[in-house]
Amino acid sequence: MPVIRPPILGVPSHDSWMNQVTQVINTQLVTSASFEATLGGAEGAVGLTGPIGPTGADGVEGPHYAEVTLYSDPAVSSPPSAPTATITWFTGVLSSITAGWSQTPPTIDPTSTDTVYYSKIIFKDAIAPFATTTETGNTPVALYDFTSLTSTYLPLSGGTMTGNITMTALGTVDGVDISERDGVLTATTATANAALPLAGGTMTGTLGVPTVDFGDWTITESSGSLYFATLGVNKMKLTAAGDLEIVGNITELATIT
Repeated sequence: MPVIRPPILGVPSHDSWMNQVTQVINTQLVTSASFEATLGGAEGAVGLTGPIGPTGADGVEGPHYAEVTLYSDPAVSSPPSAPTATITWFTGVLSSITAGWSQTPPTIDPTSTDTVYYSKIIFKDAIAPFATTTETGNTPVALYDFTSLTSTYLPLSGGTMTGNITMTALGTVDGVDISERDGVLTATTATANAALPLAGGTMTGTLGVPTVDFGDWTITESSGSLYFATLGVNKMKLTAAGDLEIVGNITELATIT
C-alpha cells in the first residue's frame, strides 16, 4: 500500500492521534481489526421513542360577535328611536329589549297606514370573561310602506274610481270585451235617445207606421189607401181620392153603445 507521511515533528502536542494512526498504517503494524478499534466502534442502534409529553394548556378564548335584527311591534305611524338590548354570551339569549321592539316580525296589515320598522344590533366583545354585552341598534328602517297603497289603489272589496279606466283592444271585465261593448252601448244609447218612451211622449217628427194594431181591429196603409179590418177581414176602405167604401150599412143618427 502507498506510504502516507504526514508531518511528524516528534512533539506529542503536535503529533495528533491521526498522525499516530498514519504511522501505524505506514509501518503496516496494525490489522484491520485493530485499526477499527483505533478509530472507534460501529454505530449503535437507534434508541426507543420517548413517552408523550403532557397536554398543553387551553388557548385564550377568541372574541365574541353576534348580529340580531329587532322589529317594531306593533307597527307605528312614525320612525321610532333605535332599540337597546343585552345579550348573554353563554346562552345567546337577549334581554332588556327596549319596549315596543321584538325579535319576531309582527303580522303585516296592508290596509293599515302604520309601518313596521327594523333595526340591526351588533354585539362585540373581545375581552374575557364573556358574560353579557349591551348595545344599541342602528337607525330604524321601514320594512314596508303601504301608505300609498291605501290611498291610491282600489281595494279588492271595491270602491269609487276617481279617474278613467282604459282597456286594451282585447281587455275584458268578467269575460266581457269592454271595447267592443262600448261600441254597442254607444249605438244603443243613440237609438234609445231617439225612441218614444213606452209611457208616451211628444213626437217631433213624422211617425211612419204601415199598420196600426188595436187588437181585433187594424188600420193598414197600402197603395195610398187605408184599410180598416177586424179579425183580419177588411170592413172599410178610404181611398186617396177620398172615397169611402164599406162592407155594411150606414146608419144615420144611430146611438153608439
